[in-house]
Amino acid sequence: MVARQVRPFILLFSLLRVLSELPLAVLEGHKARVVRVCFHPTGNYVVSASFDGTWRLWDVNTSAELLLQSGHSKEVFAVACQVDGSLVASGCVISICCASES
Repeated sequence: MVARQVRPFILLFSLLRVLSELPLAVLEGHKARVVRVCFHPTGNYVVSASFDGTWRLWDVNTSAELLLQSGHSKEVFAVACQVDGSLVASGCVISICCASES
């Protein structure tokens, strides 16, 4: 058995280019495993949750990290956007939910 390090990044692929193996974007910045990813309702942003205790907001078109939100004392396991996109909720292993304006 070979042990390998998990690289903390997100790959974005286009469903319109199904046969392409090349991602549209590589989103890098998390320091530990990324466990949840969701799209903002506009489709222009991606929100990610990580074991590094942070969640991040990314611009899909530029691959830029727009927001780094820390404050959880443990790994962030969940992230979701409100239907109108005005809030992002995140949750960590100790079951505390933080809501932030996006």
